Amino acid sequence: MRSLVSLNVVRPRLRLMREAYFVDFALAMQEVVTIPLMVTGGFRRGDVVEEALNSGAADVVGIGRPMCVDVDAPKSLLNGAEELVRYENQLSLFPSYLSFLTKIRVLNSLASFAVQFWYYGQLFELAENGKADSDLSVFQAVKLHMKRESAWLKVRKKLG
Repeated sequence: MRSLVSLNVVRPRLRLMREAYFVDFALAMQEVVTIPLMVTGGFRRGDVVEEALNSGAADVVGIGRPMCVDVDAPKSLLNGAEELVRYENQLSLFPSYLSFLTKIRVLNSLASFAVQFWYYGQLFELAENGKADSDLSVFQAVKLHMKRESAWLKVRKKLG
């Protein structure tokens, strides 16, 4: 069995590789592991999920971000939906008139984390209210996330 360090970069074998971020890595991993392999990262289209499974790149495919808002996302694909909503394409920390700020590396990183916090906010909404809140803005999600983190840190300090 080869070590992971010795793996060569595998050229993308799926026609829609741009969507499935880690499929090329998974194809290489399949050569060195003997356990079922789950791949996640970018899957939004049913045909890409099928291709990843049929190619042998993955034994299981994970659909993470879409399920933070639409818990029935896999069912939608199984029922023939061509593509799941790409919420990340609609989300931004900055209003459009300030989008030039993302050209500044540190602000672009901040904006990326802020979008991730929006997904965290959706998970909290699902847990607390049983449904996602697609009206939650990225900025509101950041504020809520920071509030929750602050409360968590206070509890942690008390526990020692």
